[in-house]
Amino acid sequence: YDGNAYFASRTVGDRPGAPTVNNNVTSANIASLNVASPAKPTQTEHTGIILGAVSYMHTFKDEFNKPLNGGAKEWYYMVPANMGGETFGALRSQRIAGAESNPVLVQNYGIDPIVNQWLTDDDVVYLFRKNPMLMSPYFLQNEEDMFLEIFGPGSEHTAKNDQVLFVGKAVRSVGNGEYLYGLRMQLS
Repeated sequence: YDGNAYFASRTVGDRPGAPTVNNNVTSANIASLNVASPAKPTQTEHTGIILGAVSYMHTFKDEFNKPLNGGAKEWYYMVPANMGGETFGALRSQRIAGAESNPVLVQNYGIDPIVNQWLTDDDVVYLFRKNPMLMSPYFLQNEEDMFLEIFGPGSEHTAKNDQVLFVGKAVRSVGNGEYLYGLRMQLS
């Protein structure tokens, strides 16, 4: 909506002294993005990435220089398919690296993993704030409104199966929402 790419560095608003926010980051911004194997971080490295990303997003401020994500405890962590197993281990295991308590679970964050087979970069991960108060990072758009088709009494389906069938369908897309609630992280 502001003419910039969704993941970019930009000034928030047009007020004098408005902060600059970068939601397209590398290890220069978050040290824990520097991992041994960018296409296959370990469970321990994923916990570092997650905690580093959450801490980084807690620094985001709106155009009035007020913190945006400071109280956020619920997140989506999206990874490509090649990182699925380690991601689930990092978010669900009580202990990692043998005996160490999982620091993500200790923080009591609600982080849901999303393994996205459509991601084309195998060394990029994302963090999105879940349920922000005002705007979401992404919005569902209605390409076609929901419609309902009923195969009831007198229909061929009811005659063959002795059932009434309700079919609902909607065609939707996803559009960019508030960039201050999303983070793209390039691993190195």
